[in-house]
Amino acid sequence: MRAGHLLLSRSSLSHLLLIFTLLSTFTAASFVRSRAPSPQRTAGAASRRDLISDTVENILHPVIHFAPTVLGISINNKGLQLDNGTNPNDPVQVSQALQTQPPPIDLGQLLQDITPNYNTSKTLDSACSAIHTALPNNDYVGRVCTTPECIQSTTHYYNARQAGNRPACVTYPTSSQDVVTIMKLLREYDVTYAIKAVGHSTGYNFTTALGFSSTTGILIDMSKMKAVSYDASTGIARWEPGQSWGELATTMAQYGAQVVGGRLGAVGPGLSFGGGISWYSGQVGFASDTTHAFEIVLADGTFIIATQDNQYSDLWWAAKVGMNSFGIITAVHSRTLPGTTTYGGSVIFPTDKMLDVLGAYANWINGGADKCKKGFVLPAITDFFVESLITRLNIFEFFFDGTDPGECFKDFNIINTLYDDRKVQPYPDFLNKALTNQQFVFSGFNNALYSSVTDLINKDQLLAIYNAWEEYSVQTSGAYLQNTLSFSVITKTGLAASQANGGNAMGVSGGDGYLWVCYAEGSIPAIGALMDTKLFGLTPQAAQAVPKSQRKLPLYANYARLEQKPFLTYGGIELLRQIKKKYDPDNFISSHTTGHDFY
Repeated sequence: MRAGHLLLSRSSLSHLLLIFTLLSTFTAASFVRSRAPSPQRTAGAASRRDLISDTVENILHPVIHFAPTVLGISINNKGLQLDNGTNPNDPVQVSQALQTQPPPIDLGQLLQDITPNYNTSKTLDSACSAIHTALPNNDYVGRVCTTPECIQSTTHYYNARQAGNRPACVTYPTSSQDVVTIMKLLREYDVTYAIKAVGHSTGYNFTTALGFSSTTGILIDMSKMKAVSYDASTGIARWEPGQSWGELATTMAQYGAQVVGGRLGAVGPGLSFGGGISWYSGQVGFASDTTHAFEIVLADGTFIIATQDNQYSDLWWAAKVGMNSFGIITAVHSRTLPGTTTYGGSVIFPTDKMLDVLGAYANWINGGADKCKKGFVLPAITDFFVESLITRLNIFEFFFDGTDPGECFKDFNIINTLYDDRKVQPYPDFLNKALTNQQFVFSGFNNALYSSVTDLINKDQLLAIYNAWEEYSVQTSGAYLQNTLSFSVITKTGLAASQANGGNAMGVSGGDGYLWVCYAEGSIPAIGALMDTKLFGLTPQAAQAVPKSQRKLPLYANYARLEQKPFLTYGGIELLRQIKKKYDPDNFISSHTTGHDFY
């Protein structure tokens, strides 16, 4: 392979093609040169093109020009062709075909090979050796990383910047006791570390070049810890953090119950350690509010179980949003919800209908979601940029806990759609097959998030946010592959449920709900510097269109950049600091791994 080729992982390519080949099933997608139309500018302005024949070459050629020899794909005047005869217009067939192909090198691995960030400390080497000696039966990899497992551990990240870090070693604990051993040795040798489960965190420190789940120190890969058990008499499931939400949902389905977790099947358990928005949030509050107990290894290597009613009740409360800042969470005991059949799916609305769609969403957040607490609507309005072409996909995900949503989504249902796959389906299928799951799991790209928060605003205010994001998307075109605006409503009923379940440090209880606004961008590492200077600089400007609240509202830590310091927006920050000092008195965790600041 020649240096400089940008190669997509098998799964990333599959996800990318699933998004783009899906759109070939309809002809109404809008494409415009230089800008995407806002709701006020759409009348007849967009040209119509065949996505397969006109766009696939643009998106694939500069990124995976090796494809014909590696994946059996060719691009010609007939569009995308797979040598095995797969119909390129069938996204399912394309995805399945790609899964059977040999995997090329991931973009993340290429970034690591070209610009690795090392720490050659002999103390680190000694610490690695000590861990390997103490846990001789566990998988372990030193500085030389050649096995598929190690390559997965060190290069497979949602934010490819993290793959630039080359750990001194990777250790794979299989139990809480293994983590106790590791933590004690980390302290003994005074070395840095990171914890990785699935690797979906976008957290990244541009000063140190270290991420939430990558390091030049010791990488603790939790992927061997996937045990799940269920007590039908209490409805409590115990699960370990080495698995995605999709995997956990599939396992729980055999018990006829579900753990409240992430809205995307590919996302890992870290979501619930930051509070966590769930499809079930209208019923139970945040995902972490269903936690009965945390199993945690503290900063001094002590193993404890924290519940609402035992001596560690303060830690139980703090760990709901602490994101491993108080110790390493090795298992969670969650109160489950019964049933595994849901109604939902993905809808794509035409851009010229977005005024109506935003009006429907304004109705949803201002009362509709409280009336339909078993429902959830997730907008993921996305621009894809290929050369000078911006493609707007107005994706909305709909969910209902049950088989008949009744009139929950009536305001949306009267609006014409370009695509609608809503149906009754098993919950794991819903998690794993939604368009947003494909859209937001591209590993090997420079993916980043930015968080904002506001009150339950009206249609005109939503439109102002939409238009400001569109201007930002045009200004930054060329710096991203995908650029997304998303909203998540925290309802009055959800906040009441959260408080009934013990609350958390975000500190908003009672009264009206609020709205989290998320800006998500994804770029190819080759133009990462352009993205960092152009996208990162302008995102806060776009977010200025989000109305300022007179209330103290929390930022969503899972969506926030480090410089936003989301913990400082929490109503319970002072108590969090006290609990942090109690369980990590010398601040070992925060000084040895990357995370959000408490000050």
